[in-house]
Amino acid sequence: MHISIEKQAFFDGKLGGDRPDDAVEISQAEYRRLFEGRLAGLLVVKEGDTFVLVEPPASAADERAWRDSMLASAVRVRDRHRDQVEIGIDPTLTGEQYKSLMMYLQSLRDWPQSSDYPDASHRPMAPAFLELQGRPV
Repeated sequence: MHISIEKQAFFDGKLGGDRPDDAVEISQAEYRRLFEGRLAGLLVVKEGDTFVLVEPPASAADERAWRDSMLASAVRVRDRHRDQVEIGIDPTLTGEQYKSLMMYLQSLRDWPQSSDYPDASHRPMAPAFLELQGRPV
C-alpha cells in the first residue's frame, strides 16, 4: 500500500495504475491506522520518517459563521445599552464596559481581514463581562 500526502489518498500497487510522485510505501498496519484517521476527518502529515494524523485547518466558512454568531450576540448587548441610555434608565453596562464592547465588535468585524484568519486560536477575545452576563463567548 502507498500513501500520497499531497492527494491525501492511498494507492494499492496490486491494482496497478499511476501513483503520484510523492507516494511512499507503508505497512498494512500503518495503512489501517491512517485510513481510520482519514475516516475520522483527520489529515495525514509527514514528520520526519513518520506519519502523523492532525486536525484539518479551520475553514473560512466555519470561522465566518462563528464570527457572525458572536457579532449578533454582542450587538444585542450594545443595542440594550443604547436603548437604556435613550429612555433615561441606568444602563446595565458601565462606560468602560461599553467601550470594551465596541472594541470587541470592531475586532470581530476586522477578523476576516486578519493575516491569522481563519485560525481559531487567534479569534478576537470577548470581554469577560459578556460571559458573566450569560452571553456566549
